[in-house]
Formats: sequence, structure tokens, C-alpha cells
Amino acid sequence: MKRAELLQQTLTEEKNVDVLVSSVESDDKKFLKRRKRNLEDQIEDLEEELRNRLSSKEPLEQATVEVTYQAIKTKKDVLDLYKQFEKEHIAA
Repeated sequence: MKRAELLQQTLTEEKNVDVLVSSVESDDKKFLKRRKRNLEDQIEDLEEELRNRLSSKEPLEQATVEVTYQAIKTKKDVLDLYKQFEKEHIAA
């Protein structure tokens, strides 16, 4: 169920329900936009770190795979989670 629908059901007794719902939706969209942008920036930084490690003359280390590469995969999964959540529960 969409957040807007749930809010309207909850707030039907209050005045200016549409204004309140619009305000909450706006705040939700701002939060999601900031969070997704932050995750994208973190992924970009980690990918740059991985490129630097892979292009160095040093042998591959455990941390390259278990820390850096895993962090990239985890951040991408979280970003996908936010996108899916927004699509299912926030987007009109």
C-alpha cells in the first residue's frame, strides 16, 4: 500500500489533510533522494579505491575482496533496496 493512501486514512479527521500528506511526501522524497545520492557517492569512492588497489604493483590482499569489493556489493544492494522501496511505497 502507498504511503500517501495510508496517511490519508490516518489523518482524515484532521484539517488540511492534503497539505499534510503533501508535506510528508515531500520530506520523504527529499530523504530518499539524499540517501540514494549518498550511497552513489560512497559506491563511486569505493570503486575508485578498488581500481587503485587493482592497478598497484602490490599483490592482491584479502581486504581488497572482503572489505572493499564486499562494501561495493553491499552499498549497491542497499541502493537497490531504496529504489525498490521508493517504487513500491512512495512513487505515485
